[in-house]
Amino acid sequence: MSVMKYLLAIGTSLLLSISSLINAETIIPEEIPSAELHELARVAPERFMNLHTSIEYRLDLLTGVWVRANRSHSIDNRAYLFALAIDLYNSLPPDLVPPEPPRESWPEEGDGPDLSPYKEQWAKEMYRFNINLKKPVKERNSQWAWMKQNLKPKQFAVAIEVEYIKHFIRKQIEQGNIVFDDRDAPASMDAEQIDILNPTHYQAIKTYVDKNKILME
Repeated sequence: MSVMKYLLAIGTSLLLSISSLINAETIIPEEIPSAELHELARVAPERFMNLHTSIEYRLDLLTGVWVRANRSHSIDNRAYLFALAIDLYNSLPPDLVPPEPPRESWPEEGDGPDLSPYKEQWAKEMYRFNINLKKPVKERNSQWAWMKQNLKPKQFAVAIEVEYIKHFIRKQIEQGNIVFDDRDAPASMDAEQIDILNPTHYQAIKTYVDKNKILME
């Protein structure tokens, strides 16, 4: 290879690398399939930047996504948020632990902050998906009746939407189609595989939600 061809190859490689970095760090809020994250992408774009290379960014975004997915009021595209949360959780390594804060900032009562690995802490949240509820949502009569009697119509609709999504995810777990890493398991998803615009299980969950929309209203 001539020196000129060698330099051209190096230059092309650098341009491709720079291009991929720019693309990786650029997020257009309106392209995200949930209005819930549009504002977050505008005011805190760092949560989306370097997502593929920073565990801390993925953990931070997981927190934001999870809080929004479980909100008790109507939100745009809850199916997407749950799907993204699954991928972000499965990208976490088992040995990432929170830093120990100064003792003077610890709560006056209790045992202090939870310093167990982040993945172990999140597993407690994700465990709710693994509860083996065989009956369809509407056949869990006591829970259904209580919600219908005590919640306002909009609150009831939201509660049922969340229940239907979680019920679907539980069924998919039973069938082996959706997997949550154990709390001490190595990450099953390579961070570079995370697709902010189309998480792994998004289309399946969204199709299920759209199909059952009439039951949720």
